Amino acid sequence: ISLTTPLLAERSALPNGSQGEVTLDWPKFQEIWTKMQAMGKRIEELEKPENLPPVPFTITQAAYKGSVGDKQTRLTAVFELDVYDPKQWVKVPFLPSNVAIMDARLNGQPVGVIQDGGFHQVLLRKPGRYSLQVQVSLRSPKPEEAPQLSFNLVPTPITLLSLDFARPKLDVVIEPSQGIDVQSSGDRHTRVTASLPPTSYVSVRWQKALTEEAAGPAKLYLDSQ
Repeated sequence: ISLTTPLLAERSALPNGSQGEVTLDWPKFQEIWTKMQAMGKRIEELEKPENLPPVPFTITQAAYKGSVGDKQTRLTAVFELDVYDPKQWVKVPFLPSNVAIMDARLNGQPVGVIQDGGFHQVLLRKPGRYSLQVQVSLRSPKPEEAPQLSFNLVPTPITLLSLDFARPKLDVVIEPSQGIDVQSSGDRHTRVTASLPPTSYVSVRWQKALTEEAAGPAKLYLDSQ
């Protein structure tokens, strides 16, 4: 089979001896034709309603790590995103719009963020797995206020929270949480790590830990008559 194409460039740009023709033997042409037919069938199958994904995206897990300062609390939030829609743009909400974002990166590269429906959202189109990293700033409680920090989240199946406090020996309560670990490092700071259930709200409270008293012998007080 001989395929003749129009010459869009000057003949001097073509290889020596070329007349703008591509020649294929029959087995090679049959191989290309078979691949094109198979590709067309796959596209038709993917476009059937029953083969489309039930959801356009999922946020598989999220991790929040940061430090609580006297005036400001800074968090680094990392989201693992899975996009399934093969054709349409997908808007993925990851944090409420009342949260101040300092920086956002997708797979390590800067990415634009839009606000819609009360949430910060990132626009994605190509199916696949993405890593979204966001720098967040929150206001820490003032000295005269209750030592408490609360903020809203987007529910995720796996959610981890890690906070550092520039104060030693603190009792920290995180609600809701499925498990919490509090560690003090000398007289410098306290680190708390917690695993959260799917939730749209988290509250962190802390106070100075009570001094443990040494256990003594049992005493009995009574009045006899």
